[in-house]
Amino acid sequence: MNNLQPVSSYQHTIGTGAGTAVLKDTAGVIHSVFWGGTYIGTAILYDSATAAGTSAANRIITLGLPLAQYPESILIDVNCRSGIVFETTGTPAVTVAWN
Repeated sequence: MNNLQPVSSYQHTIGTGAGTAVLKDTAGVIHSVFWGGTYIGTAILYDSATAAGTSAANRIITLGLPLAQYPESILIDVNCRSGIVFETTGTPAVTVAWN
């Protein structure tokens, strides 16, 4: 099991149901994604400043949940030039750490 812990200076956003949220509308960094439980759905992160920018060309990562192991986390540390958009479908419980 991965024991990655969020850094306290990062912003955290929790997705618990279907929807799209603009986490940041300027350049930023997606640090990591955490999930747990038996929820079913998809979590998608985009490099975009608006919710309208959720095209495949802007997609950074798509996670189909539940994954094989949980709770778990992924270290991403990717720079987003435009902004950060977080989209979920179904009922996943996902936390995104960003800055």
